[in-house]
Amino acid sequence: MPEKAIRRRLREETGSALLASFMLTVLITGAGLTAMTASSVALNKSRNLVNEKQATYMAEAALNHANLYLHQNIANWASYATTTTQTLIPSTSFAGVGSYTVTVKTAGATGGSQSALLLTATGTGLNKAKKSIATVVDIEAGNLQKNAFITGQSLLVSGNPTFSGTSGGIHANGNLTISGNPQITTNAEASGTYTVTGHPTSAFSGGAQPYQTINSLTAWQLSGSRDYYFTFAQKDTHYHGHVYDKWGNRLADLHDGETWGCWKYTSYSYWWSSTDWTYYYTPFTWTATGTCTPTNGTYYVIGDVVLSGTIGATGTPWITTILAYGSIQVTSPSLVVRPPTSTDGSLYKSQTQNLLFVASKDILITGNASQNFTGIMSAYEQVGINGAPVVAKGYFLAQDVSNGATSPYGTNAVASNYISGNMQLTYNGDLATGSQGNAVTRATYCPVISGQSC
Repeated sequence: MPEKAIRRRLREETGSALLASFMLTVLITGAGLTAMTASSVALNKSRNLVNEKQATYMAEAALNHANLYLHQNIANWASYATTTTQTLIPSTSFAGVGSYTVTVKTAGATGGSQSALLLTATGTGLNKAKKSIATVVDIEAGNLQKNAFITGQSLLVSGNPTFSGTSGGIHANGNLTISGNPQITTNAEASGTYTVTGHPTSAFSGGAQPYQTINSLTAWQLSGSRDYYFTFAQKDTHYHGHVYDKWGNRLADLHDGETWGCWKYTSYSYWWSSTDWTYYYTPFTWTATGTCTPTNGTYYVIGDVVLSGTIGATGTPWITTILAYGSIQVTSPSLVVRPPTSTDGSLYKSQTQNLLFVASKDILITGNASQNFTGIMSAYEQVGINGAPVVAKGYFLAQDVSNGATSPYGTNAVASNYISGNMQLTYNGDLATGSQGNAVTRATYCPVISGQSC
């Protein structure tokens, strides 16, 4: 082809190439813009989904909060069962990402002893995302709140105690054996076997009943609520007893056998048995002795607590909560005691509300009708009663989590749960527990479906 023709053909095709390049650029740019728009939409959807999930999680947390609140205020259950919607949990911040509220109203009778409640929880997340969850709850038939004496394992009743009040029942998650003549207002139940050789009276009795959930509790979990701290420290080859106030100021440095106020400190001791090939211990012990009443307040004690003195009177009870790392043993000939209430000013602590004795090992009570208790008495291990105390208002809980041997920190005072005396115990199911939520028994709730009770 002549050179002139070739140059002419190239000039003609130059415009087509430029047009094709332009069109290609336009297509690529459009695709990029479309992809960016799609990504932006997807990102917004993702953010909205995250916000909605956060709101959902907060609504679920709100229901948990509501269940705990109902447990702590179970005596007010009927007042929440109204046709008018009430605020149960006001607006509460949650984890810095939002808030939640809970309302309550009656859901109508469900076949249980009380009306069920309709809870509506609303969680509000970021960007005002909201999620509401509604559920119906009722008190389970096996609710622990109807029992005045509860054990995690077996219980032997060989005495003639009286369990009175609207919640004056006993329940053993193990076996219940009765060889005495107890008077029980409500039920005598066991999750294991029920064996009777005595003559008990009760509204219902029997074994194979539902296992009752018990929330474990130890003294150290509540130790931050103390007014006084009893502990020890090694000094001059000896263990001294130290007393501190709630601000950490040391009030006393005691040798073995010395006293502070009404309290006597006994250091631990041990000996070796070549026969058993083991060490035996006498734990650190703090004993309230004499005829004086110890200072009011909450005591957190490393070691055993023994109440052996004449303490308190009907008009002037000792106001206290005892939190013992070891066991609590009551041998007092006369003891009138109750926990702090909201009218007692700074003595009252919400975490230890209504708690009288909390032992990380056992509770052992031996005495007579001059002992008058009010409150909740909880042992991480076992409870034994062979006296005749009067519990004007309260209940006992033996968690039976373990059955540890005696150590420097506490005595194995009770090997298994028993009642062999003539205790008089009154409980109406009206003692709220601590604000942390795991202070002993918890009411059991469940959803109600199609109008059926749980």
